[in-house]
Amino acid sequence: MKISLRYTLENQLKSVLLSEYYFAGLALLLGILLAIFLGNRLWERISQEPRVLRVITQQGSLPAEKEVYKVIDALSYSGLEMIKQRGVSISVDFKNAQWRLKDIERFDRQGNLLLAGGRYGTCLQLCIYTYNKIMPLLGKDYDIDFMRVAQSGHFLYPIASHIVLRIASNDKSASGAEKEVYILDPSFGRYGPEEDFKDYLFLREVPASVMLANRQSDILMSTKALFPLLIKGDYLIGLLLEDKAGEFNRDNFILAVKAIKKYDFSGEYLFALRRNNGVGEVLEVNTVLAKELLGEKGYSDLCRRLRGFFKEIR
Repeated sequence: MKISLRYTLENQLKSVLLSEYYFAGLALLLGILLAIFLGNRLWERISQEPRVLRVITQQGSLPAEKEVYKVIDALSYSGLEMIKQRGVSISVDFKNAQWRLKDIERFDRQGNLLLAGGRYGTCLQLCIYTYNKIMPLLGKDYDIDFMRVAQSGHFLYPIASHIVLRIASNDKSASGAEKEVYILDPSFGRYGPEEDFKDYLFLREVPASVMLANRQSDILMSTKALFPLLIKGDYLIGLLLEDKAGEFNRDNFILAVKAIKKYDFSGEYLFALRRNNGVGEVLEVNTVLAKELLGEKGYSDLCRRLRGFFKEIR
């Protein structure tokens, strides 16, 4: 009887322990699955961010670091917001294979560039705005110029170029030390020493006086040149005007929105309007990707804007 009771109690104890191990194991498995799910969701969210993560530097090691970041952290890279401005229109010079976005850049009475919505622009507009803001902070000790670069992600050489600011100390120590050189890229929110920009190919330095002297309200583009609208996730989305099967005239051309994946030279149409021997045609090429990148409303609004531009081309 004693043996039977002991045997029964041991079996019950084993059963309880096995149950506890089972539920503990199940809870651990569910925890792992939940962590994987949340991790994937977080990665998807991060991958949609148009701005790259800031390069970490020793705090206070960059000239006017706090003030500079205060300026560029308030900016956003977007040509999309520029073409949304009231009064922006399009014209085409078919003879010289050029097109123009008219009245897209705005200036105040003193001739200072105004960003769309107070914060939006493409690389040149953001650099000009940033230059005007930081020059009073750095001008005595540093020379600031504009630099045309290629960038290994979205602005690949020789197809595309990008604009950044080059900040260099304007004096040398008695020992003849090299100048301190820093790169500031407002488009991607990056600021740091030149050696931190190994993914950039520095093409040509342009004096600030040259860049600031051009106060034209229009932007002139050659055909097939992409006007960047947005960087979203791994894609650069842009607007372009090009020929139709080698023909480029009032009756034959294509106005399109194109998405180019990071590190790729060629891209794909998201939405296009074509005049084919004088007949207007709508091509919704990749609405799935378009809505994924722009959202339902964003895609609809952009299509509407392109239709307005298309009607203006005569």
